[in-house]
Amino acid sequence: MKSTDTELKYTKAVEYFNKGEYYKSLPIFEELIGVTRGSQRAEEVQYYFARCQYGVQDYYLANYYLKTFAKSFPSSPRSEECLFLAAECSYNLSPGYTLDQTETRSAIDEYQLFLDQYPGSHLKDSASHRIEDLSFKLEKKKFEIARQYATTMRYNAAAMALNDFLKEYPASKFREEAMFLIVKSRYEHAIGSIESKKM
Repeated sequence: MKSTDTELKYTKAVEYFNKGEYYKSLPIFEELIGVTRGSQRAEEVQYYFARCQYGVQDYYLANYYLKTFAKSFPSSPRSEECLFLAAECSYNLSPGYTLDQTETRSAIDEYQLFLDQYPGSHLKDSASHRIEDLSFKLEKKKFEIARQYATTMRYNAAAMALNDFLKEYPASKFREEAMFLIVKSRYEHAIGSIESKKM
């Protein structure tokens, strides 16, 4: 860190990076970004810096720097990898289905952007599988919300929510249970109603 030899710093930072010692290489690459800006080496330094952020699992910063690299150097052979890893960051930030799914939707959008930009990529199958996983998480959340109405004996709301769920996810693996819950909710709603409304 104290050396004034830029070449030595770059060599050591790459050495640390290759050993997986991202915490050691990160501050050196951060310093080199300012020093190498506008030079031939700028692309490599920014790539390594973004990858170090991913390596230390700081997914918010890694996502930002990986996308920035892909935008700044669109013709770089590394931009494909960076765009995919940016989506991976959002995937890693996606919480369990019971929590807010903003990150999940962002991850789906980022994988879709990757597939749109690199349709022939060797990573396209991985991206497609990730989209399926994330989409299932959104599907499960929607089903659980609808089911919760039935659990809390709000039968009319449950039937409506479950019908909406089936319209949105007609081939869902929860389809059978959703259909059963609709019938049960309608039945419970009728049984609990006043005599004049039961029919």
